[in-house]
Amino acid sequence: MNRKKITGERLFYLYAFPCTEGRHEKGKIDAADYEALKCLKLGGQPERELLVRSYEDAAKAFADYKKKRKLADDDWTLEVVSDFWHHHHGQEGECRVRLAVIRVIHKLMVKVECEGKEIIAVNMYGLQAHIGETYYIHKNMLIERV
Repeated sequence: MNRKKITGERLFYLYAFPCTEGRHEKGKIDAADYEALKCLKLGGQPERELLVRSYEDAAKAFADYKKKRKLADDDWTLEVVSDFWHHHHGQEGECRVRLAVIRVIHKLMVKVECEGKEIIAVNMYGLQAHIGETYYIHKNMLIERV
């Protein structure tokens, strides 16, 4: 992903999207928003209101993160969103954002080394990933190259 062309809202979406199906199945995302979010996977600029409505927990954690740092509520810069997901998302287990090094690539399936273990991740966004590169992953999906 070209960080110069991406917005904070788009990056927030890329990190949050792996939670979409589960949230929809639990009734936390309605059918119309679910379809809109799936379409955004291929590109486009997500509306901030859609992100806040669909990813309530992450949006609240993001708002708390900004408040603690005395940042404006409407501060969705790439740097602020990136720092939140990398270091302050506050989740545990598979939902935690982690660093992973690519070891093997087979189409959309990627074997990565993460926290001393080899796991399978998915390159759902079709990123131009290469063996040896380090990526942030969320729910075993490649999100962003370091």
